[in-house]
Amino acid sequence: MRAEPGSAQDHGAEPPSRIMTHDVGQPSNVPPGVAADIRTPRNEVAIEIVGLNKWFGAFHVLRELGQTAQGELLSLDALTAIHWTHRSFALVALAAVLFAAWRASSGFPRMAIAIAGLAVLQFSLGIANVAFSLPLALAAAHNAGAALLLLSLVVLNFFAFCGLRPSW
Repeated sequence: MRAEPGSAQDHGAEPPSRIMTHDVGQPSNVPPGVAADIRTPRNEVAIEIVGLNKWFGAFHVLRELGQTAQGELLSLDALTAIHWTHRSFALVALAAVLFAAWRASSGFPRMAIAIAGLAVLQFSLGIANVAFSLPLALAAAHNAGAALLLLSLVVLNFFAFCGLRPSW
């Protein structure tokens, strides 16, 4: 089944339950209720995803922050699920990063200390965000800390897998 430009499916009248393509074959692993229109460069639309929120619920990246697909505010249950999921995976990420720092401590002691320090700082900023009800400065610092932690892990990965030693 193909979506033609200008058709009812092209304008989103009724989203189909599978991926609609113009020149590309049908992918096999498509969640139910999700449809996409992949067009050729002549039509200037690379990928259009319709109905993604039906599959991922509150975790939808293609809409305004804190709103449902219909533009309403997220329910308290959805917000609670998002926050607890973030906190749970933060504990897993903290353990993984501290383990990586411990493993790196023999070959890259300064980098391991920096990574462990950034991980503890990031965890502390997350706790402070919860304790002080997400003030903007702390939320921005938490985002910056995540970026610095990611950058430090990428640098560690580069040095470790290339067999190099930092000169500092």
